Amino acid sequence: MRSDAELLAAYARSREEEAFAELAARHGATVYRICFRFLGEPHEAEDASQAVFVVLARKAGSLRKEPNLAAWLHGVARNVAARAARSRARRSRLEEEAAMHKAVGPGTVPADPAEASAALAVLDRELAALSVPLRQAVILRYLEDRSQDEAAAVAGCPRGTLARRASDGLERLRQRLAGRGASLSGAALVGVLASEAQATVPSSLLPSLLAVSKFAAAGAAAGAVGSEALVLAKGALKAMFWMKVKVVAAVVAGAVTISTAVPVVMSAMAVGGETLQVGPGKKFDKPSAAIAVAKDGDTIEIDAAGKYDGDVGAITANNLTIRGVGEGRAKIPAAGKHIWGQAIWAIKGKNTTVENIEFSGCRVPDGNGAGIRQYGENLTLRNCKFHDCQDSLMTNNNTPESEILIEHCEFSYCSLSEKPGTHNLYIGFVKKLTYRYNYSHHAKYSNLVKSRAAENHIMYNRITDDADGTGSYELDLCNGGKCYVVGNILHKAANAQNDMFINFGTEGVKYQGSELYVVNNTVVSDYRNGEVEASLVRVMGVAPDFKLVIRNNIVLGVPGKQFKVKLSNWPKAVIEGNFTEGDPLFFNRAAFDFRLQKGSPCIGKGADPGKAGELSLKPEFQYAHPIKNEKRPDDGKLDVGAFEFQEAKP
Repeated sequence: MRSDAELLAAYARSREEEAFAELAARHGATVYRICFRFLGEPHEAEDASQAVFVVLARKAGSLRKEPNLAAWLHGVARNVAARAARSRARRSRLEEEAAMHKAVGPGTVPADPAEASAALAVLDRELAALSVPLRQAVILRYLEDRSQDEAAAVAGCPRGTLARRASDGLERLRQRLAGRGASLSGAALVGVLASEAQATVPSSLLPSLLAVSKFAAAGAAAGAVGSEALVLAKGALKAMFWMKVKVVAAVVAGAVTISTAVPVVMSAMAVGGETLQVGPGKKFDKPSAAIAVAKDGDTIEIDAAGKYDGDVGAITANNLTIRGVGEGRAKIPAAGKHIWGQAIWAIKGKNTTVENIEFSGCRVPDGNGAGIRQYGENLTLRNCKFHDCQDSLMTNNNTPESEILIEHCEFSYCSLSEKPGTHNLYIGFVKKLTYRYNYSHHAKYSNLVKSRAAENHIMYNRITDDADGTGSYELDLCNGGKCYVVGNILHKAANAQNDMFINFGTEGVKYQGSELYVVNNTVVSDYRNGEVEASLVRVMGVAPDFKLVIRNNIVLGVPGKQFKVKLSNWPKAVIEGNFTEGDPLFFNRAAFDFRLQKGSPCIGKGADPGKAGELSLKPEFQYAHPIKNEKRPDDGKLDVGAFEFQEAKP
């Protein structure tokens, strides 16, 4: 069996129709299903699929060595289908009618088509966010339902490599879906993907794709391919062309060298943009070179095998995704460098996503050296690590509509002197912070999380000094706002700077209607070895009708010591369902494993967690170390604390 790369090379070299036909037979159904999920109409999906293969035929020469063709086709299909959907919306108001008749796709139709369609769209987005090799493996093994041997032959790589990539990709996809609230086991996710692989496609699809090869041949009649498919293909090819123009302009301006500015052809086009690859043997040798030419909507993939010490830069494009790919995270140590005297990266673009990158060692003269300094609106961080900076992430104070999402990240050893004011995380005056499934620890003389946001969702994290930490507040919500602290592990070490876990409003409450909900957390204090009382929540400067709810938390000091942990200084706080005395039967307190053992007095003793407006406060997930989350078991009787009892895992 010839690999995709061999078939593509044969077609590019001699326009071998058999090679193109084999590629269409291998991947045409998957491309069609992706297009159908965007468009919901068979004929339009077929036109879009044909357009994808027109692009493939036209770009075969520059793609002939592309090792990840299935991933490339997945990206182009999403891009072309999205363009088709936007074009349809502009032409008419048929979207409303289409929504009434839209099917989930060619696979099994669940009871609620609209819900299933949305779920599949989420799956497509998260699959597109995987690194190219992992996405390729998942598509070949599961979406195309191939055996390991067949998938490896198609990919042109060893069987073991394909198996590892497929396994890693499936787990990464499962974690990303869990982060969006769709918690599936690996087996269940395989079942979802397999159901799509077994779905039928129109019998006319393959002949229409084979017609593309004839169309691309010299002198072929244009009638072999539909006019709508040609329009869609032209749009995709135009996007690629303008990327090349931008690269050439960057060379002329001296932003990148000629050696790194080979014609940029997408290896996995995300919706609305190109994918720029960085690393050894890639199109760009440094992230800053790709950043210099990136346009709105692009994706930059940074090979974790590369060395990027001191490669600092400013990011100005909007809707940019930057992710590390390969084994582990891509590492960017500051190495004595910084941009604008502020950070490793300064981000001015809007709607930026950063994934799988490690930032370290940023120090600047004013003492606020950050891994990332965020100026633009809206930032998502996933699976990133920040350590040994003066600040990890620091946001601008003048973006009141900005929303920050941080998940599956690690923050440690930030604030490099005893001077206060820098923190493991410092969020300025933004609209909303969502901080979940993270591990923040060992802040030096500073706060583990500090936020001035108008709304804070702090959920399912491990925020701990650990044994030898010297941090200040675990959570500093210094300007108030609507704050929801649910399902976290909070720990204060013996040598911490003060006795407070959650600080609220001490720099002036800035938001009307501020309120704080502290629900189903596990809070443990070793402060001063139990010789001094610690406090869970301190509020200052709040309105007389300020609402504070402290419910279903385990809040404990050092065993055997007389000083407990005070819950709050606010006399009007709603306090119920908390466990504050006795032995909760933690699995291993000394190792910070605060899961409950069988027989714990916290099992089944939780009160109704209630709601905050329309927001349910019932914990849906729980933190799983290191830096993961899992669905919280639900037997109908809520346990107290951050963990629901289940038989201990080895």
